Amino acid sequence: MRALIAAVCFGSFTAGLMNNVALQADEKLPAGIVDAERVEAATELVFTEGPAFHRDGSVYFTDIANNRIMRLPPGGENAETFIRPSGRANGLMF
Repeated sequence: MRALIAAVCFGSFTAGLMNNVALQADEKLPAGIVDAERVEAATELVFTEGPAFHRDGSVYFTDIANNRIMRLPPGGENAETFIRPSGRANGLMF
């Protein structure tokens, strides 16, 4: 769950900085990164934006290009579609 939250929060920012940079499974992590683990990247999310944390522990975020709002339930490993179409929502707030 932490990996998905981090991906949602920082995905847009790092996508521009790390364009065309990827590690192969047998490569070492860059110097300075400690206590990291490899995770499988989400493949059906296109451009995520605006994570919002609900008091029940859920994380909601927009997937702009796919025109939907996603929900990651507390302790969940996979996000689910909360609303589609979302009107191309860009950012969320409670």
